[in-house]
Amino acid sequence: MGIDIPSAEMLYLKLKERDSAVQLFFTREDSVETKAHEMLQLPPLTAIKGTMRVHQVLSKQKGKILYRDVSCFCRRQQGVIDYPCYELKEAVLQEEEAQGKEMTRASRPEVFGADHVGRWVVVEYDHDFYPGVITRVEDGNLEVDCLHKKGINKFYWPSPRRDISWYNESQVLCLIEPTAEPTAHARYLQLNAATWKLIEEQM
Repeated sequence: MGIDIPSAEMLYLKLKERDSAVQLFFTREDSVETKAHEMLQLPPLTAIKGTMRVHQVLSKQKGKILYRDVSCFCRRQQGVIDYPCYELKEAVLQEEEAQGKEMTRASRPEVFGADHVGRWVVVEYDHDFYPGVITRVEDGNLEVDCLHKKGINKFYWPSPRRDISWYNESQVLCLIEPTAEPTAHARYLQLNAATWKLIEEQM
């Protein structure tokens, strides 16, 4: 007689009861969210084409690497590790200037006006922060269509009724870049790492 398996944890426990040489592991959702949050704090890296063909990687400067498909040590005895043979290439993994630009995306004007309608903001309500889109601005107050929170840096549009409310300018933390809509592979929206870090510092 079959039984219901209502959760991944229940499936794990039932499979563990079987006598099998296969090792099983169960990871809770909060552990996955914590690791995902830690990954968001890492700077974005540049993808390097042909990674499987790379045989040698060298680094003499933070954020930059030298690489080639054929390893070479022809000048090693002279203390030279980056002699330009076998098509030595350079890759910049992270631009310092780009880091600075990302951090300045989160800004807050002194006064909000009609030209800010349609812009994304982060507002404070009841000691928590929510991203959303400005729909109207009147006399120092903003009407914002807000997302709801689901875990660490995970947001979603409430349905069927949207969360559209008025906030005073003093409740606005900052303007942010537009947030990508969820896809079939990612049900939730996420803020970029710099913006999320700014929000965390205010919590």
